[in-house]
Amino acid sequence: DGTFAIFSKAVWLEEERRGVNPRTGKRGWAIRTDDTGEYYKAFSTASPPKLLEDLQPFPKEDIAAGLQDVTEHVICEYLRRNGYLAPHMCVAGGLFANVRLNQ
Repeated sequence: DGTFAIFSKAVWLEEERRGVNPRTGKRGWAIRTDDTGEYYKAFSTASPPKLLEDLQPFPKEDIAAGLQDVTEHVICEYLRRNGYLAPHMCVAGGLFANVRLNQ
């Protein structure tokens, strides 16, 4: 989906350059955001120019689906790669109140 690729320019996972995760014995993974301001700005009232331009041709439904998909991907991969997942894990509140992510 085209919107997933666009949102992936705003937020992604990156291997830490230093330190080792005590759970996995490997380098940890961090969630990174675009620091140019083109695709991501820290406040919800911000309007990153390139992000808005790239999303312009898509209907609102596709934009919402792309944001949902990239959120699920980044959060689940972050938890998996950093050794936070367990067979019977309970998470609550905030982002984890999202029904699809919580399944």
